[in-house]
Amino acid sequence: MDREDRSLEDFDGSTPSFRGATLRIHQEDNPTADSLATLPDSQPNNAGIWPKFLSVGRETNNLSPSEVESVSGTSRMDVAAMPCPEDHLRNLFASREGLVDQAVNDSTEAFVNFELDGDILGRYILTEINIWDAEKERLVLLTTNSLLVIKFDFIALKPLEVRRTPLLQIDTIVVGELVYPPASLVPARDMQGLRIMWNNGEPIAFSKKWNPFNNDIPFLTFASHPLLSHQDASSKEGDNQNPNMFVSYDVEKLSQQLLTAMENLQKSTKCLVQHKPILLHNYLSIGSLIHNRNSLGFFKVRGRFSF
Repeated sequence: MDREDRSLEDFDGSTPSFRGATLRIHQEDNPTADSLATLPDSQPNNAGIWPKFLSVGRETNNLSPSEVESVSGTSRMDVAAMPCPEDHLRNLFASREGLVDQAVNDSTEAFVNFELDGDILGRYILTEINIWDAEKERLVLLTTNSLLVIKFDFIALKPLEVRRTPLLQIDTIVVGELVYPPASLVPARDMQGLRIMWNNGEPIAFSKKWNPFNNDIPFLTFASHPLLSHQDASSKEGDNQNPNMFVSYDVEKLSQQLLTAMENLQKSTKCLVQHKPILLHNYLSIGSLIHNRNSLGFFKVRGRFSF
C-alpha cells in the first residue's frame, strides 16, 4: 500500500528556526488476523458475518436443507460481540469448567417436555436484552417445536424459570446490528443481534410496553455472550467429541439453526426474515446503563460476594 508523507509548514514564515517534521502513516500490506479482528465490518449488509439466506423479506420456506447447509459454513471473523477484560470473564461463573454442561443437563431435565417440544437441536448461553435494554444471562434451548429461554442460577446450580415459545407462533425473525434511536444519548453497542417476534406485525400496547411488571412481550432479543471471544479452542464444535452436546455462545449459530428449524415446520404461513438494524428504545436510561455496566444480569464473583 502506498505511504503518504505529510509535511508541516511554517504558518507565517516568521520563525526561521522552526524545522519541519514529517508524519508517516504506515499500514501493513498484509494485515494479520489479529489486526483484522479489530477492524469494523466494512462489508455491505454485514455479508461476511451473517449467512447469505438472512436477507430482507426472504422467507425461510423458500430454502431447501441443502441451501441452508451450503451457507452455514460461511467464513466469519471469530470476534465477540462485545470484548471484555480477562478479569471480568474469569469472574463469570459460566466460564468455570463443567458448569455449563451441568446447567444444560439440569435445565433439560426440569423443563424440556420431549412429547411437546421434540428433540433438542441446539444449546446456547447468550445475552438476552429485554425491552428496558437490560442484559440478562440466559440458557437457550432450541428444540424441534419450541424455543426455551431459561434463567439458570450458576451459583446455586439450579434452573429458576423458563419461557417457552412455540416455533409455530413465530412470524418474523430480524437479524442485524443493535442500534439506538438517533436522539439517544446511550453509547453505541456496535454488536450484532437477533430478534424473534410473534406479534403479527401489530404494535405493542402502551400498557404492556411501559409496564415494568409485564412479562408478556411478544418478542425476544439476543446478542452473543461475552465469553464468545474467549471460548477455549478445545470446546469448539469441530473438536468436540459429542457435537450434540456442544454449547455455543454465538448468536449467529442460533440464527442459523432457528431458520433451519422454521423451514422444517409444517406451517401454513411463512415466516418473514429481515436483515436490518434492530432498534432498542433507550434514550437515556440510567438504570439500564448501571445494570449493564456492572453486569448485574450475569452470575459472577463481585469481590467478597457472588450474585
